[in-house]
Amino acid sequence: MRVLQSYIMVSIFRIGFKRQVNQTCTLTAALIPTATFPTQLKQAVAAIEYLMTTGVQPQNIQIAGDSAGANLALQLISHILHPLSGVRPLNLPSPIRGVYLMSPWVSLTGTEGSMTSNDGKDTADPKYLNMWGHQVLDGVPDSQLPYVEAIKAPESWFKEMDAAVERILITAGSAECLRDPIEVLAKQICSVHNGTTFWMQENEVHNDPFFDFFGKKTLGKTTPQILEWFATGFNMV
Repeated sequence: MRVLQSYIMVSIFRIGFKRQVNQTCTLTAALIPTATFPTQLKQAVAAIEYLMTTGVQPQNIQIAGDSAGANLALQLISHILHPLSGVRPLNLPSPIRGVYLMSPWVSLTGTEGSMTSNDGKDTADPKYLNMWGHQVLDGVPDSQLPYVEAIKAPESWFKEMDAAVERILITAGSAECLRDPIEVLAKQICSVHNGTTFWMQENEVHNDPFFDFFGKKTLGKTTPQILEWFATGFNMV
């Protein structure tokens, strides 16, 4: 059974002739368990490399990933900071402009805290998160866990994040099962990276901003903030 599909959306922007041109690319990574780690990381590296061969500079790239896609975005950042053996290093001439992590899947095997207290409130079922997480981690050596399960990374892991990305946005909902590990990791990243913003929205669930595009009459609080964050990145030239 295929249990995990990672999506990363890459926004590319070029400023020229007093006008702004935005382009969007989507990476549909290979599936677990058919393709195991680090296959998806290799694909993400290849995608960024391809964009750079077309003339797109890292400072003109903003990456967005949700849930497993945000996990993959964190893998990419980790690989930039700590090149993983067997995966081509991603040599950047400058940091990536921005990375947005929506409800990032940072704990693949957790069973405590919000994983229990928000069970039944969230759209994500902790039983399945845990089952899928074990399948993702199957065969991954302990030395490589920080790449796949960011909550297991040592405190110094993201210390040099400024070299990889200028701006980071992390959002989560107070009603999601992954709330606690997301908050722990977000605070850890905020402590070493001044360009990181973390928003925890009351009563929102896993990937809550998606529901703004499925018949809701009014936007939630998070979606307008996300759009403003991206707009700021586009204008920082």
